[in-house]
Amino acid sequence: MNTKTTALLAIALLSAAASAEENYIESTAGAGAVPLGMLDLSREGRADVGDDLDAVLTHDLEWPGRFRVSRLPRVDKRRWSDEGVFNFVHGSYRAFGDSVQIELRLSDLVSMRDVPGMTKSWRVHRKHARRAVHEFADMLAKQFYGENGAATTKVLFVRRGQKTREIWMMDYDGANARAMTSEGSVAMFPGWSADGRTILYSSFLEGHPALRELGQGGRSSKRTSPAGVHAYGGRESPDGSKVVYVRESGSATDLWLMDRATGKHERLTFHPATETSPDWAPNGQTIVFTSDRGGRPQLYTVGADGDGEERLTFTGTYVESGVWSPQGDKVAYCAMVGGQFDLFVLDLATGETLQLTEGGGNDEAPSWSPDGRMIIFASDRTGVSQLYLIRPDGTGLVQLTKTGNNAAPRWSPGQTKKE
Repeated sequence: MNTKTTALLAIALLSAAASAEENYIESTAGAGAVPLGMLDLSREGRADVGDDLDAVLTHDLEWPGRFRVSRLPRVDKRRWSDEGVFNFVHGSYRAFGDSVQIELRLSDLVSMRDVPGMTKSWRVHRKHARRAVHEFADMLAKQFYGENGAATTKVLFVRRGQKTREIWMMDYDGANARAMTSEGSVAMFPGWSADGRTILYSSFLEGHPALRELGQGGRSSKRTSPAGVHAYGGRESPDGSKVVYVRESGSATDLWLMDRATGKHERLTFHPATETSPDWAPNGQTIVFTSDRGGRPQLYTVGADGDGEERLTFTGTYVESGVWSPQGDKVAYCAMVGGQFDLFVLDLATGETLQLTEGGGNDEAPSWSPDGRMIIFASDRTGVSQLYLIRPDGTGLVQLTKTGNNAAPRWSPGQTKKE
């Protein structure tokens, strides 16, 4: 963390909540977040964009835990100064016809001047108004922390029907959910290409599980695994050169690698046990996976060249779905505790394990945001599987989806191309 960020975090002191007439929105950010003022965005004209852009921006800033937003209808220097606020966000939007003009600014509280480079205007279709706000939130992440935000990213997931499973995609905050496949079959294990342009998934379209690929445009997909081979769970390497996947052979399953350039398929693990759920380390040199070779499913790692197999976890009666953090320093996974699955994060440097969730249903299929500040997962704690966000320290739990039966989320690798 740089000196500027450390200083800002050190002064993140907050005062008591304001009175109701100030329209103060209670912060949901974690401790240590940078205090940031925000004026309610002014709306010009009579037309509406259909979204609460103030709420969208507040979520973008607070969910990752970067900022603690103090939202007021007008500037109150004394109030904000007492809360440690040095900068504030303000702006306006005007909708007319199918378009909306949005302007957002970051200003200095002392000088009341705009921060250089932190004013931006958009003229977009109304359906992309949220995207503009997401872009400004990512600009703030870069300005204060020097890191790319995840507000413009996407999430793939599986929506379950009575007899079908289809791949869906939504914004990171649960908005704009839409079906990507309509096969009328069973589609599962969604994933992304390294550049975020292609969707990888597994499908029973041919009567057995096979790897398929689909562009974000949702046009026709193509099979990428050999004809007749039972394959699923494909994950592309960080450099896009290979895909690791699970391949059935008799009563066992092993990990295989597909070379993107040559189309060649090579076996990676050679064990009579069941090997599933592979995930690449950010450096592309190591793969974490689940195996029951020790009697019960646990996490193991193997080099991309097939060497150096090691056991990673030794706790829980059933450990599954290991996923590497974008920084490569942690692995999130789910483990059965007391008859249900909960989420855990393993610190690879210290060997310490943090339990993120406890009780209330099965919490499964974790996936990291590309900035490493959030984890999305599926849980049936409400009786039906829905998608949730949580921070890697176990704080900030948020339910994203409330309709459908949703599972197996997978976060995009970074900022995705505008649609």
